[in-house]
Amino acid sequence: MLLREQILECTSGTRALRLWADHKEQFGRKEYDTLCCKLRVLFRRPDRQRHDDGLLQSCLKDVCAAVATKRLNFAAEELARIVHCLAVLRFRDESVLALLESDRECIVRGLDAVGLSSLAWSLAQLQMRVDGLLKSIDEQAFFVIAFGKPREIASILWSFAKLNFPGEYTIDALNRNARDFALSASPRDISNVFWALATLEQQPPALMTQSEDKLSKVVEEGNPQDISNAAWAMATRGRRAADFFQVIDTHAAFLVEECSKQELCNLFWAASVSSCGYAKNLCEGIENPSACSKFLQGSMPIDVCTLVRALVKMHRRPYTFLSAIESDPSIAIPRQMRDGHSDGQTVSNIVWVFAHLEICCPHLAAAVANMARQFVEVAEPRHVAIVGWGLATLSVDWEGDEYFEAVCWSRRCRERMVREGRERDVAQLLWAITIHGAWSETIESAFLFFWTCLMDRGAQALLPENRRQTAQMLFVLSAERPDFASRLVREAADKGWDLQCLQTFDAKIPNESATQVRISKLLLSMGWEHERRVNPFRGKKKELKVKIEEGGGISKEQDEKGQSKAPANPFELSLASCLFSIDLADLKSRRGVEITGPVHFLETAGGGSTDVWIGSTRCKDRVLRALGWRIVHVSGWADSGEVEPLAIEVREEGALPVEGLEEGEIPEESAIFDESFTSDEAREQTRQMQKLLAERLKTIDIHLPCE
Repeated sequence: MLLREQILECTSGTRALRLWADHKEQFGRKEYDTLCCKLRVLFRRPDRQRHDDGLLQSCLKDVCAAVATKRLNFAAEELARIVHCLAVLRFRDESVLALLESDRECIVRGLDAVGLSSLAWSLAQLQMRVDGLLKSIDEQAFFVIAFGKPREIASILWSFAKLNFPGEYTIDALNRNARDFALSASPRDISNVFWALATLEQQPPALMTQSEDKLSKVVEEGNPQDISNAAWAMATRGRRAADFFQVIDTHAAFLVEECSKQELCNLFWAASVSSCGYAKNLCEGIENPSACSKFLQGSMPIDVCTLVRALVKMHRRPYTFLSAIESDPSIAIPRQMRDGHSDGQTVSNIVWVFAHLEICCPHLAAAVANMARQFVEVAEPRHVAIVGWGLATLSVDWEGDEYFEAVCWSRRCRERMVREGRERDVAQLLWAITIHGAWSETIESAFLFFWTCLMDRGAQALLPENRRQTAQMLFVLSAERPDFASRLVREAADKGWDLQCLQTFDAKIPNESATQVRISKLLLSMGWEHERRVNPFRGKKKELKVKIEEGGGISKEQDEKGQSKAPANPFELSLASCLFSIDLADLKSRRGVEITGPVHFLETAGGGSTDVWIGSTRCKDRVLRALGWRIVHVSGWADSGEVEPLAIEVREEGALPVEGLEEGEIPEESAIFDESFTSDEAREQTRQMQKLLAERLKTIDIHLPCE
């Protein structure tokens, strides 16, 4: 039996390699070609035996030596098959790379469309960017289009994208023949072309239009990898194909069940960017407890954070994922922070999710605090700022102290923040430190350093998106730490900054809620005179204004008529009424009532309520107390036995109707306390609410009758 026939009859890689070892002196060009094709098939199997690796490596080195020395004068097609075998077996040899570069013209001319496609794919798998050879392959694009199949041209373009090679001739050829390609291309071909174009940042108009018309074919006939790749490409290039995502959503159950974790991440990320709300079934499918548990089992933290962030971006509240992460933060937090990796983004993503949804997460916050010193050394400035904002929003105590101490202590972090950070990153970090409100010498020194560097940035330092945070920061500090605030303003004045630009942002206070109005009317009926939405910087009808006096200091003085003195350096911040207001307040006694509805409190990871304020609410309470106000907080919804004031407006069956109202219409505010239509139950609720308010106001020495 011929040696080649013996090789073809081998059913295991071990048998083929031993045959080679026994007869390698007799191997010629055809035998090597046949052996490589057989090894490519046998060792691609999942039952590949590890003890064959040493013999396999020896065999492949011998093959590469025969190719590189041209000992056997391989034909171009045989050489392409050998290189394909090396790619399948992930065996890279520099001598073969040099041969491909030196003989590229002869090799390319000797290959047909299939051979060119196979060679390009092999180079991509081995990450061997041989520019001369790739350019020669690219120049054969019209030949491949004319005599090849869509799979060959799609494979070549995919390979170029993997190697980051522009492939101008190939893209042009595809664009010129876009209609014919789209008609005969398989779902895999369309998906590969979309992925390649997105990676190369190209959007040839004819090809994109024709291929987008076939996207439904990718979903109907393609496998999960084709679908996720096409979705990722559409989102990456900013293409909003609503019809495509609608079709995807109809196959949600299949995709959630069959997609790999990486494919699910790509799919959900693309849906969050481009779906326009057409991924409801997909979201509900992955939020199912069984699907959630399956995804989390063995997942990398970066995959978990990518998926959860995508769900939040689609306005979902994935409590199944959030509960699991809070129970075991290692699901979403890398065990070791690595420089140059995406670990910093992973941590910032999951902290952003909990902060954006205002979810109480003591275990996650503790995990972040414990690794804070590692994190700030390797994370990018924007990730450092996002985590700081998140911890400040989540009202954590020692965890926030540990994190901000680490940020301000790390010299590398400070230098990167100044050198690489955007203006918004620096402003966001300063705002987070101010909201958190825990100060030390290290934090104060770093804060001043960041502020000075921000002022050094020039006109970009106070872009419109940064002005609101900067103005709020100055007012918080002027109330809590006036000397330090004076120093900040002095630094800005020394840099020649006119902080009048802080008044150019739109800082509208939200409209009064119905609850605020009704509780106000109830308190007025009980005899407590007050105003609504009071500026806390006012005192005895005088508005305190922060201004720069000569020398750059902050002054809160007024003349005898209650008007601000003209500053020597014309600067005045009169933004207090735009940034803070007390819901209900008596200016004379400096006592007030804050209506803290559910939006002022964090939720549990399972969706329940807590008594933990969000960071901004806690900061506002600190500011009001620093300004000398005595504040009592009244819940705007039923908790701990409190009565929901909105229930007063409910008219039960049999109650007297209000004249002029249609059936089911809610009466005006003034009619809420009208005894002519309120039921006995509603009146009882009103009395209970009066009793509750009276008890709460006693804590700030305001005594009112309960009824």
